[in-house]
Amino acid sequence: MEKSLLLVDDESSILRSLKRIFHRSGFHVTTANSPEEALELVDKQAFPVVLSDYRMPHKTGGELLIEIKEKHPETLGLILSGYADLESVIAALNSGAVYKFLEKPWNESQLIETVEDAFKHWETSQDIEEKEILSTCITINEMGRVIAGGIDSGDFFKCSDFQLIGSSLTQLLPYLSIREQQNLCLSDPVEMEVIEPITQGILKIVSRPAAYRRWEFELTLIQSGCHHPIKKNRNGSGVSVKTMFMDHVAQRLSGEEVQTLIYLDIRHFRHFNDSFGYQKSDELLQHIASIFHDTTPEGVEFSQMNGADFVFLVPRVLSEQSALDLIDSLISPFQQLIEFDNREVMLTFSAGFSVAPHDAKQPEKLIRAAQIAANYSKEKGFNCYPRYQDKMDFRQDDMVSLQSELCHALNREEFSLYYQPKISLRSGEILGAEALIRWQHSERGMISPDRFIPLAELTGLIGPIGEWVLSTASIQSACWQKEGLPKFIMSVNVSGRQLTEHDLVETVRGIIERSGLLPESLELEVTETFLMQDIEHSITVLEQIKNLGVKIAIDDFGTGYSSLNYLTRLPVDTLKVDRSFISELSDTEEKNSLVKNMITMSHDLGLRVVAEGVETVEQLTHLQKMKCDEVQGYYFSPPVTAEKFRELLSQNYWGDIAHSNSVAIQ
Repeated sequence: MEKSLLLVDDESSILRSLKRIFHRSGFHVTTANSPEEALELVDKQAFPVVLSDYRMPHKTGGELLIEIKEKHPETLGLILSGYADLESVIAALNSGAVYKFLEKPWNESQLIETVEDAFKHWETSQDIEEKEILSTCITINEMGRVIAGGIDSGDFFKCSDFQLIGSSLTQLLPYLSIREQQNLCLSDPVEMEVIEPITQGILKIVSRPAAYRRWEFELTLIQSGCHHPIKKNRNGSGVSVKTMFMDHVAQRLSGEEVQTLIYLDIRHFRHFNDSFGYQKSDELLQHIASIFHDTTPEGVEFSQMNGADFVFLVPRVLSEQSALDLIDSLISPFQQLIEFDNREVMLTFSAGFSVAPHDAKQPEKLIRAAQIAANYSKEKGFNCYPRYQDKMDFRQDDMVSLQSELCHALNREEFSLYYQPKISLRSGEILGAEALIRWQHSERGMISPDRFIPLAELTGLIGPIGEWVLSTASIQSACWQKEGLPKFIMSVNVSGRQLTEHDLVETVRGIIERSGLLPESLELEVTETFLMQDIEHSITVLEQIKNLGVKIAIDDFGTGYSSLNYLTRLPVDTLKVDRSFISELSDTEEKNSLVKNMITMSHDLGLRVVAEGVETVEQLTHLQKMKCDEVQGYYFSPPVTAEKFRELLSQNYWGDIAHSNSVAIQ
């Protein structure tokens, strides 16, 4: 093969230097001093490879190679430049017209090696035209996630550009082992060939460092043209290859067959990313997928999508109850702690489902409908798995708008704190208060925390918002202490995301020092579900906070999966019995016994007990008989402003209310 190479640069001295280098290496070299001259040359003569400068008058090298690619798709384009920044590199690679990007000043041996490689790639593509070939180029970061893709990447992976960006190597190439993935991200170029398990084609992977902590992957899949039908569409890790899954959904829908699609999303999975790191988190996803593989009923297809979500295709319509039963069976293995990497973790899921062709007739829209339903379920709490409805679309649009406005709420000082007292059932005094955030939107009015807290978790804003709440509540409590008002414990909720942040302990320490609040007058409330996601990490962080003198409470106790073994290890002072148990106190003796056992067990462990959501005198009476320590709820007071709470604190009002309702407080 004659290695005809076209060099393009607006600096003649560089062209002469490059021409000498490639002549010595056996290339047949043609030069062009401008993009315009280069376009004329490629129209007259075929060049397998074009090597161009990036910054030139009137047209960049990237723009030139795009034009050449449009006219001559078989030509490979390379960029050689010392001026393009990372964005230019990514933009050029994303165009699909740039095969490689090289830097000036060049390393001669590396330059020749790269151009030789380009000619080999071109020659290979010519030799196997009779085979079906798919190729693309992606750029990944140090966490193994895609930050850029070529124009053909969507076709290669059978997904949209939106779905591709942010995907991990584990999701895109699940048949590669973790070690193989690591070997592709080294400081030197790496080549690898593997058998793609679905088509049995050869996947050639070439990886090279593209920039600091960035790697460029060139992927070429050579298929023999005869594909065997796949009945299960599952690879070695137990996950259906997404591309095959999407094709299979499309095939099912094209026949107007009734299908049900279930969408499962692991709640707060980013906490595992923060705690474990992305590599371990991807391994956890593989472990979860293997569990689904073992428990998914015969005839139900499933696939992992982008991130911590899975979809299941059922070849029939399901009633709402049947869908709920199936979802319950799918997540039943996760109703208890699962073993992973020598630790125990807890997972909770949001879920929703859609039905074709009624809800959607295209695969993407059917999945999107189920995803919207799953997002809707997050606002409704656990064990709510709705079917998609049209009205959810409007809700989704509203949440997107609300999400952008949430970013400005802190700067606009739209947040405020309300305080709900905790009352001693022995003395009737206020022993504590829970600080609760409120958002007074300038146009929408008061927005419920149930709406914006999940958004804050999703966007990562929960960190600064949570720190603002902790700081504001601590400063306010310290001010009341200095006024000589009765002492009490200020309780502040800590999100699961904050619990995974490495600087939480120092943040708490700094706020205590700046506010002047006594550490023993501050209590952090952590939801039981978050604690159990990574129990060992939770114990370590809580012990460090406890060493500061701060008290720890488990919030919403009874809704998660704590065991007595872990309760004895957790450095907590207080258990808060969830309001769902309190609301049913007078319903059955079984409910009463359950709450009584919780209180007795807590006392045996030396813990105080606070009952949330007390709204009736009957509930109060039951809790007194059970020797509950404190109560909190609308029976005594809703959350109130700082001014109103100060009045309540100064009046010592609650003993009088308890006596007026003939409740004996002893």
